[in-house]
Amino acid sequence: MLTTSFSRRTALLAGGIGTALFASNTTEAVAAPKTSGPVYNVLEEIGAINGAIQHTAKPNRNRPNWVYVDRSKPRIVDGEDKTKEIQALINDVHSSGGGTILFPAGNYVVSGLQLESSVNIAGAGTKNTVIYLADKSNRPVLMNRLSDGKTGNAYGFSITDLTIDGNRWGQTLDWYAKHPTNNTDPHIGMGHGILLHQLHRGIDPEIDRETTLFNVKVRYCYHSGVHTKDHGGEVRLFNARAFFNGGYGFNLGWDVIYSGLTAGNNEFQGLYSEHGSGSAGQVKSFNSGFILEDGLLNGISYATRPVPGATIANVGHQVITGLNVQNNTGAGLQLHNVRSTVVQVLADSNNMCATTDDAGWYTVGTEFFNDKDQRAYEKANGVSRELRRTKPWSFSGVEFTGESVGNLVMVASNASTPQSGTPMGHQRHAVAFKDKARENRVIAVHTQDPAAKDRVAKEVINPVTTAPELVEQNSVQDWAGNELGKKPDALVQLQKQVDELQKRVDGLSQVKLPRVSKADRVKYQTDGTVVVDAASLRMMVWFEDRKQWRDANGRVVL
Repeated sequence: MLTTSFSRRTALLAGGIGTALFASNTTEAVAAPKTSGPVYNVLEEIGAINGAIQHTAKPNRNRPNWVYVDRSKPRIVDGEDKTKEIQALINDVHSSGGGTILFPAGNYVVSGLQLESSVNIAGAGTKNTVIYLADKSNRPVLMNRLSDGKTGNAYGFSITDLTIDGNRWGQTLDWYAKHPTNNTDPHIGMGHGILLHQLHRGIDPEIDRETTLFNVKVRYCYHSGVHTKDHGGEVRLFNARAFFNGGYGFNLGWDVIYSGLTAGNNEFQGLYSEHGSGSAGQVKSFNSGFILEDGLLNGISYATRPVPGATIANVGHQVITGLNVQNNTGAGLQLHNVRSTVVQVLADSNNMCATTDDAGWYTVGTEFFNDKDQRAYEKANGVSRELRRTKPWSFSGVEFTGESVGNLVMVASNASTPQSGTPMGHQRHAVAFKDKARENRVIAVHTQDPAAKDRVAKEVINPVTTAPELVEQNSVQDWAGNELGKKPDALVQLQKQVDELQKRVDGLSQVKLPRVSKADRVKYQTDGTVVVDAASLRMMVWFEDRKQWRDANGRVVL
C-alpha cells in the first residue's frame, strides 16, 4: 500500500529532487531535473533494510607495499535482498499514475529491477546511495520493462543521484558473456549496470518518451556500465560516470543526447556511440583496455586489450565537442563508417601498450577475456600464438576506419605526457586513415612533452598504417595551415607530364634516337623532344616550361 506521509527530507524532494538536499547532504552541489508526481520513500514504504557493505583490504601481489580494497566478495552487513518488495513498489507506483521512489542514503542489495514508465528512481547523491547487484544475479542491475510487443517498452522515467555497483566478481556468467564486442547483442542475460531497451515500438509519437539519467555513477559491472545500443526515444545522459566495468563504459544507441560523461578503466571503449542527427559534448574517456583479473580497487592491470578510448560508429550528421581521450591502450578516437560529422577532440598519450621501438606490452586479442583465457585456448587446441605487442606507430590519436566519408575533425594531439614522473603512452602520430576513408578534413596540432624523453612526436599522418592513396583522398592541415602528405600541385602536374612522355618514350624504344653531346643539346631543345645522351646513353626528354632535360624516371639530366 502506498503512503503519502513524508518526512521533511522527502518533502524537499516533492517539488523536484532539489538543490536544498544536495547542498546540505552531499558534496555534489549540482542542479537536478524536476520530477513529477508524488514521492515515495522506499524505507518508509516497504522497510527495505539500509544495509552496509564491507570489503577487506589486502596487498597487491605485484606491488606488496600497495594496499587495495578487495571487492571480489563484498560482505553485506545488516542488509538483505528486498528485490521483490522494491519491484512491487515500482509496479504499484506505475499503476497509480507514476511518481518518484526515493532511495535515501545507504546501501541497497537487489538481484535486478525492472523499471516502469513514469516511475523515477532517485537517490541522495552518488556518494550516499549505492545499489548493489547480489551475487549470481547474472542480469542488469536496472533495466526498463520489456513489453509484449504491442504497448512498447517502459519509457519516460529518470534515474538520478545514485551509484550502481554491478558486483562483477560475484557474477557467474559464461565465457561468451564476457565479450561485449560490436557484434554481440547483450540483453537480459548480461550484467550491465543500466540496460535500456528500444522505446519506439507501439508508442504514440506525441507522447513524451524522454528517459533521463542524471548524476549517476556505474561501476564494477560484468558488462557495460550503461547500455542503450538498440535504444531510441530521446534518452538523455547528463553528468554520468562509468568506471571499472568489464565491457564498455557507455554503449549508446541512436537518439541519445549526452553531456558531461566520464569513463575510466573500462575493459573496452569508454564510449561506444552509434547514433545520428544529434549532438554531444564534454566527454572524457581514459585508461580503456586495461583488464583486471580480480576485484582490486585501483589495482594493477595484468593484461591489456588495445581498444580506442572512444568509438563513433555507423552513423552520421553529428556534432561532438569537448571530447578528451587520454591514456587509452589503442587509438584515442576511432571514426568507423561515419559520415558528415564534426568532432573536436583532445587526444593525449594514447597507444598505452607501446613504449619505444623495441619494446611494448603484451596484449590480449579482442576475442579473449584476458591472457589466461588465451593461453587456455592455445593449450586446448594445440596451437601457440604469441601475445601481440604494439608499437609506437600501431595506434594514432584519431583513426578513420571503414567507409568514413566527409567528416571534419579538429584534433590537438600529444605524443606522451609524464605522470608522477613516468612517461605514459606513445602516440607517435596524430592521424591515420584506413580501409575506404575518404574526403575527410582534419586540422591537427601534434606535439610532445619535453619530459617524455624518447617518446617523440613524429609525422602528423601515420605513414605506417596509412596507405599513400588514402593520403591523397583526404585532407590534413597542420597548425600553420600547411597541407600535409600530398604532393604540391606543380609536382603533381610534372609527374603527369613525365608519365605521358614515358609512354611516348616506350613507343620509341625501337626507333634509333640521335645521340647528342652536352654541347649540342641546345639544338634539340623543343618541348617533348626525345634524344639519347651521348655520355650516359640515357634517353632524355626536353621540358620547355622548366627548361630542363629529364630522363625516363623524371630525374634532371645535367
